[in-house]
Amino acid sequence: MLQMVYGGLVRTSEKVIAQAAGAGLGLVIRGVVKRYSANYDELFEKAGLDALRQGGESRNAFLIRFALTHPGVSTGIIGTKSVEHLAENVRAASAGKLADDVYREAKRRLDTAGIVAP
Repeated sequence: MLQMVYGGLVRTSEKVIAQAAGAGLGLVIRGVVKRYSANYDELFEKAGLDALRQGGESRNAFLIRFALTHPGVSTGIIGTKSVEHLAENVRAASAGKLADDVYREAKRRLDTAGIVAP
């Protein structure tokens, strides 16, 4: 089992996760919605991800579902600051993975916006 930082706006581990999973390792991800940069909202907008969210789905919920959709991810550690935030995170994870076409389109949009998996 390995633990790595990974999320839609922090994709540096994306290919390593796939390689590790291919080698039979379990992957725990963290930092899924952490704001590693001051321009978090700008990055989300630049990638056009708002258009891919389901009705009423928050940006954080979308990012949780995006990260959990990666086929190599076993589980995620999602931080919280309040009971309400915890409830939202549970609802997001319970909503399940993104549809395949939405996941592919999100990755394409992130790539186009320069938020790439090196």
